Amino acid sequence: MRLLIMLFSLLLGAQTISGPVTLSGPVGINGPQTQLWNIQNGWTFSTEAACWNTGAYSDSGGIGSLTMVHLVSPDSCAINDNSGVMGSGNLNYTSGELQSSVSFLYGKFEARVQFSGAETHPAFWLTNTSRACCWSTGGLWYYQWQEIDIAELVPTDAANTLRQNVLSTGTTHADTTTVTNMTSSFHTYTATWDAYGVTFFVDGTQTNYIAQTGFTEPETMILSVESDTGTPNPAHYPQAMQIDYAKHWPLNGNGTCCAATPDFDAEF
Repeated sequence: MRLLIMLFSLLLGAQTISGPVTLSGPVGINGPQTQLWNIQNGWTFSTEAACWNTGAYSDSGGIGSLTMVHLVSPDSCAINDNSGVMGSGNLNYTSGELQSSVSFLYGKFEARVQFSGAETHPAFWLTNTSRACCWSTGGLWYYQWQEIDIAELVPTDAANTLRQNVLSTGTTHADTTTVTNMTSSFHTYTATWDAYGVTFFVDGTQTNYIAQTGFTEPETMILSVESDTGTPNPAHYPQAMQIDYAKHWPLNGNGTCCAATPDFDAEF
């Protein structure tokens, strides 16, 4: 997502996956997929215009949606200054983020989604659940992190530009590819991750490969709509990211990719 990212409350006590987790149905707060996902609520970063809210998630007809909306009356929200220090403020937008309730070390990750448009910053990505404090830049302190952006649409990029990144503390390995109709059609975004690197795919075609070493911590799967574009235009909202499914397949016993059956299968 961005180099200054540090999640305030990532999966409190998240567990590494140890067996098949397969459920179908709504993610909603009382739905069966609450075992699969944590829905972020009541906080955001100081760089964002929207506060994460459980109400940003909905589902209908087998499709989940994360929707950023403009509020008539500002809503109070806890705000992280990117160094772990929390304040509060009133924001004019709410948006949504799903984080898997289990984490994964290596394997194949895939989601079929239609991204939100306008000024939003939608993404399908991974980040480590254990972070060691700290490193400093520009006088601010940040947590150590490892991040894989499987598919990220940044509103300030040129049209049809998809980012696919591998990030760690102080280091960025960034690639892009061209994908048309990302905000008007569903596409399948995939990454295979092993000890040697990350291979990226769009609709089954390889688009990038980033070699990396040192990523040894389990990572959480995240689907999110962010808003780091300055002051949004209320006329552009609501904007929704739609999700068909998100899945993970483990590596085979010999370290090759991948098992035939997913061990995390979220069919919305």
